[in-house]
Amino acid sequence: MPRRLLALVSCLICCLLSGCLVPEKFKASASIRDDGSFIYHYEGTAVHALAAAQIAKQGNLSAKDEADIRQGAEKEATKPGVKKFEYLGKARFQVELELENKSGKEKNSLNLISVRQDKDGTFTVSSPVLKGKDQKKLERLGIRPSGVISVALPATAQVISHNASSTPGFFDKSYSWKVASFAQQIELRYRLEN
Repeated sequence: MPRRLLALVSCLICCLLSGCLVPEKFKASASIRDDGSFIYHYEGTAVHALAAAQIAKQGNLSAKDEADIRQGAEKEATKPGVKKFEYLGKARFQVELELENKSGKEKNSLNLISVRQDKDGTFTVSSPVLKGKDQKKLERLGIRPSGVISVALPATAQVISHNASSTPGFFDKSYSWKVASFAQQIELRYRLEN
């Protein structure tokens, strides 16, 4: 195996959940607790950006590289909180995660929200910011997000501001955002009532 491809495959296997995966078609949700920790669920497809770039440059990955990536995905599927991690080919994965997150901490690149508590006691729910040049690189690779992010707040939460696409109703108690661009950022600020 050429040295460059060997490095790519090693990187793919090491980075599967650490920052190289990009959400593609998905449903994501978070159920936030009083302390800002939350249960996060992601279900959908994700693209490995480095592998997608390699495919764009060379046309495809070798059968050996594909097999190595598939084997790495099988290993990831056994990790805690990972319900499904299946390699579909062409740098894409079918993923289902259910993870417990602490306030201010993001566990992996498929975690589309973070929750932080400000000094004044208010909480901010937001999505990661992707630089403009990185957005353009992903779009050139044909990687575009399409999904919904839903956030359920604690019962005592009083919302200060939000930019949600839809708000809680009779049947659905979540704030939701329809995501169709990497430039789109979610934001919701709230405080807890005493």
